[in-house]
Amino acid sequence: MNGIVLIVISLVGFAVVLVGLGLIAIKMGVPLSALVGEDGDKSGEKGRVDVSVYEQCDAFLSEAELNFYRLLVKVLAHPSDPQGSPQAVVMSKVSVSDLVKVRKGLDRSERSSAFNRIKAKHVDFVLCEPVTMRVMCVIELDDKSHRSEKVQRRDALMDSIYAAAGLPILHVDCRRGYSMQEVGGMIREAVGGSV
Repeated sequence: MNGIVLIVISLVGFAVVLVGLGLIAIKMGVPLSALVGEDGDKSGEKGRVDVSVYEQCDAFLSEAELNFYRLLVKVLAHPSDPQGSPQAVVMSKVSVSDLVKVRKGLDRSERSSAFNRIKAKHVDFVLCEPVTMRVMCVIELDDKSHRSEKVQRRDALMDSIYAAAGLPILHVDCRRGYSMQEVGGMIREAVGGSV
């Protein structure tokens, strides 16, 4: 008898919770599945995401970045075969966390703090070896915003992180025109003459 009473109480409790969720869903104007997840899966999001708030960006690169990208491609064309493989692959807007990682052996707090310093940052350009895609050099195109004290502090921190990770960093002032020879020389100096 006690087992039956326990089952009835459990079923009534479940029904009350289900009705409560239904009332909440009606009040919020969302389907019940949004509260408990699709197909009753409670591990999903609590509600649907309104994807209509997103739209494509006008351009992946700014005009200045695109002009510099085109120059890099020309500078890195193989001298003996301009139509062939480049001396380096140019990547743009790369996440810093794809370039450096937090070393092992730190406690959770130190690891989290270190990762938080890099997780939302990206670099303007990365040069990679064509065959291995090993990073050769990081390039920052510095516009006038890099003159502010706050950005200079951030740049100094990032430069020290790249140095600690063994990644050469090259800062290039953003301007209307560049000399291919000058930029080529800066890149050769940064990567140790390998391009």
